[in-house]
Amino acid sequence: MTKENLAESTVDQGAGATVVKKRRRGITNEVRATARLKFSQRDANPQNGLFLGHIEDIKLVETTIGEESAGLPSFNGMTIPKVNIIFASNHKTANERRYVTQQLMLAESNVDTIPGGKEEWKVNSVLQLMKHYMDVFILKGREMTPEEEDALTLPFEDFDENGEYVSVPVEEVIAGWKTLFTNFVAIMNNSNVENGVPVYKKSATEPITIWIKLLSCIKQKGAWKAIAGGRNAGDLAVPNFVGEGIIEIYKSNTLPTLRVDVTKESITMKEVAKTPNMPNIGAAPAMAGVPIAPSAPGMAMPEQPMDFGAAASDLPF
Repeated sequence: MTKENLAESTVDQGAGATVVKKRRRGITNEVRATARLKFSQRDANPQNGLFLGHIEDIKLVETTIGEESAGLPSFNGMTIPKVNIIFASNHKTANERRYVTQQLMLAESNVDTIPGGKEEWKVNSVLQLMKHYMDVFILKGREMTPEEEDALTLPFEDFDENGEYVSVPVEEVIAGWKTLFTNFVAIMNNSNVENGVPVYKKSATEPITIWIKLLSCIKQKGAWKAIAGGRNAGDLAVPNFVGEGIIEIYKSNTLPTLRVDVTKESITMKEVAKTPNMPNIGAAPAMAGVPIAPSAPGMAMPEQPMDFGAAASDLPF
């Protein structure tokens, strides 16, 4: 999206009710005097280009799409849900931690986003990302239960038995995605029955350390493209496509299977392909569902930025 209302609220999942939490303003522990630090390429493991950290929070939020937004035109002026997945480094001191947030966005319902449509990926990418997080922290090789599948299925149908598009009211589309996102957040935050903490934490005070793939650019159709848009172009971001994986639980003395594919992924900024100048066109919208900690023992950090992005073959899209 190019622009959206900055007002954003956390949604309470309890008792099936939607409650916007409000609190009077003041100086509290949550007030930050300085901006959160970003991950930089200097934080990467020099051997594999990956980053060590953890998931600090997964939450459902709501945001109002600006009338002038070009990203999700059918939702313009409406309040939509999204999932924020907040990654952080493992620094003991909060002010030293690096942070990056991945946003899982709903997709529009139209003839192009139904199964077989040319933009079906806008729906599939969101579903695949959520499944990836469940695979890592919950499923670990097992099949999903029928109850899990039901909870994580969009409740509206925008295509018929012949695969033809069926129009669904936009309000129903938004409500359907909100139900799916609500259930996903609840599963990730409440499934660790052994200790009652989110599945991405060992305890209330100790997170599970993970390898994280953060990228600055990817290669698409022979040209490098920054993952982050606008003024954040060039920043490291969590890819909004699963590919061969974006996270993996850290195991001491064990090399990760997760990797940076230097033929089409880069943690450094590349020469980005120029697009023709067009009047009154904003920055390209992020994909819909698509836009850390001291290193492991014995891991030496590079004195100079490491480049894991040598150009080569194209991405298949």
